[in-house]
Amino acid sequence: MELEKYLKETRFCDCNNPQILEKAKEITKGLSSEQEKAIAVFNWVRDNIKYRVGLWQRKASETLQEKEGTCTNKTNLLVTMLRSINIPSGYGVLKTKGQDYFGPVVPPILKRKISKKSSHIYSFVFLNNKWIKCDPSLDLELSLKTSYFNPQSELVVWNGKNDALENLDPEHIIYDSEKLSDIDSIMEKKSRHGTGIIIKVANLYIKFLRQNEIKIKSPAQLQYLFKKWLRRNNFLYYIVFSFVSFYKDIIYSFTNKDTLDESFWSNYMKVFDVIGMAIPYQEMTEEVIKELDIKNGDRILDAGSGTGILSISIKEKYSIEMVGADNSETALKIHLSKDPEATLIKSDLTNLKFSDNEFDKLICMLTLHSIPYEFRPKVISEFYRVLKPGGKIVLTNPYNNFNPNRIFIEHIKKDLKRSGLIKIITDSIKYSIPIIKMFYYNNLIKQEEKKNDKVLLSFDEQKKLLKEAGFKNISDTRILYSKSAIINSAYK
Repeated sequence: MELEKYLKETRFCDCNNPQILEKAKEITKGLSSEQEKAIAVFNWVRDNIKYRVGLWQRKASETLQEKEGTCTNKTNLLVTMLRSINIPSGYGVLKTKGQDYFGPVVPPILKRKISKKSSHIYSFVFLNNKWIKCDPSLDLELSLKTSYFNPQSELVVWNGKNDALENLDPEHIIYDSEKLSDIDSIMEKKSRHGTGIIIKVANLYIKFLRQNEIKIKSPAQLQYLFKKWLRRNNFLYYIVFSFVSFYKDIIYSFTNKDTLDESFWSNYMKVFDVIGMAIPYQEMTEEVIKELDIKNGDRILDAGSGTGILSISIKEKYSIEMVGADNSETALKIHLSKDPEATLIKSDLTNLKFSDNEFDKLICMLTLHSIPYEFRPKVISEFYRVLKPGGKIVLTNPYNNFNPNRIFIEHIKKDLKRSGLIKIITDSIKYSIPIIKMFYYNNLIKQEEKKNDKVLLSFDEQKKLLKEAGFKNISDTRILYSKSAIINSAYK
């Protein structure tokens, strides 16, 4: 049953397509073992589908016809062809430092055009009763032309027995996902930089690398040779790109950040405590504590503890051992300033710094939406790992009905009854700056959801994640926080 989903057709993995099956059979003709077949398909995809950058919204059959594709397209084609001949296959997603992980092959003129964080897709293949990783992204021609000065371009050679991934610097890898059965949700996203002059020039640059016969000694020389080549072969692109680069570099110097990058969440945490004043938030906190069913002596992990509002509230009411984990230095410092005795750990939720079976209870409130969609299964599996058998988890996170304006309006209505108009006006003036900032940040989150989707959770996402991680007795999804968040509980 576990392997069935790694053989299924999806929107982009169209393994029942006749052309896909025909090509897979052609490549593996005369081969008997699954290992031999998998290696043959891997080598064919690696070297016959030329690497490019840009749009990845292509079915595997379309990539086969176009004979070129991104790492996402090439991996998807490999997985699709293997599934067509009944070899279970899946996907892995690396979150990388986009401007660094390609290596010195990217000249300064193009480096700034790359996002600070990028996703790199590779393959999982099930052979001889185990899952093996492999990466068909870089073709032989491009590797031969660049690997002598760019270690990351070293050709990936796969023997069907061991993992074979690109030679990336570990410092450039932020985190790695668990095995995924499909990446349709990733492939259907619209790329911010998938089209336009920058991408056209980037692919011309890859063409230049394939044609270049001069040995490269430095990034500066590489950039000089490319600009010379572009001016000679595509003068119009050279002029337009020079103008666009000048304009975008000016913008870059002022902004120099992604929308929801680390600096965004750091700034968000600086004003987060203003949310704790909102009555809908206070009601949600009470509901989470009630759902957690705390017993004196419990060891509890607050995963994504933020500035400590929930942890401190629990410690004030119960005799328990509370541990907070967050990846934000800013949040941890604020938490510690409010509770100097707090036990806090700086930890990535995809790789918690705790032993197996360590906690009686675990809470994760308003955090999961800050984790990229493809890494959320890894986070939930880490939650499962650190909980004791029989331990309870409570998840509460914003979902795609999230509306900061509705939360604010409900707070005003309830506070009018509780405190009166004068108190509301006084507080609004006193906390006007953090309130305005919080409105701004929350609306940026909503905008990012509209652009990329999968930022905020879907209604049934928590329940699905808990089930896939192995949790039992999962509660039905309920809505709270002014109809802007969902809550689920479960047991290990």
